Amino acid sequence: MPALIHDPLFLAVGAIAVILLGLSKGGLAGIGALGTPLLALVVGPVEAAAIILPILIVQDAVGVWAFRKSWDGHVLALMLPGAVIGIFVAYWFAARLPEAGMQMLLGLISILLGSARLSISSRSMTV
Repeated sequence: MPALIHDPLFLAVGAIAVILLGLSKGGLAGIGALGTPLLALVVGPVEAAAIILPILIVQDAVGVWAFRKSWDGHVLALMLPGAVIGIFVAYWFAARLPEAGMQMLLGLISILLGSARLSISSRSMTV
């Protein structure tokens, strides 16, 4: 990992990934989903997720603080079980899949989410 700090390619791609994450929190919803796959082009997918995760945690903490007076317990009750299941499934995959399998899974998820986003955007533009 220390060698990455001196790698200009990693620093450039990492900066772009962080900017994309910031833009997604600033109103360009969905663009942050490109951060991890982009970083996975330079480092392994598990390492990319490990680098991006602390940034996402801090962003979420700031978001929770900003909306601390206007949360809905019903929404939280609906989302929490899926989040817990997703965390355990992601851990299971990360612990058992080889790096090539993880790259393929990350690419597939990125393509599916991107396609869904484009589909939603194209439908809203035709209305």
